[in-house]
Amino acid sequence: MRSGLLFAFLHALRVVTAETCISAKDFTRTVMTSERKLEPESVNEKRVYIMCVKETIDIQKFNYDKGEFTGEGSKALSIWNSNVEIKCGNNGDIDNNCVFDGGTYHIEIISADELNEGELLP
Repeated sequence: MRSGLLFAFLHALRVVTAETCISAKDFTRTVMTSERKLEPESVNEKRVYIMCVKETIDIQKFNYDKGEFTGEGSKALSIWNSNVEIKCGNNGDIDNNCVFDGGTYHIEIISADELNEGELLP
């Protein structure tokens, strides 16, 4: 029983603080999916997402007429919860060279009111 509680605690801790880096290919999707799954009582806890060093995220362009991202790459990173820290490598140093490239915009900070059942409103 004690080991089960320890496992549950460590699993919850891992959700709050990234222990390993997230590759550029999966970064925006992983961050936004994790934030969508966040329990309301966890919003006040700091969450750290670490992008792997020397990687580039190719961001899709946003087509305002269609209200959607188009082209190759990842959607821009949307952040709607507080207490989110995005770092490049474990130390977050600018010399780690994490790059968001292309796209209409790279990161947007939006109100949680703009979410509808886990989907961003256009």
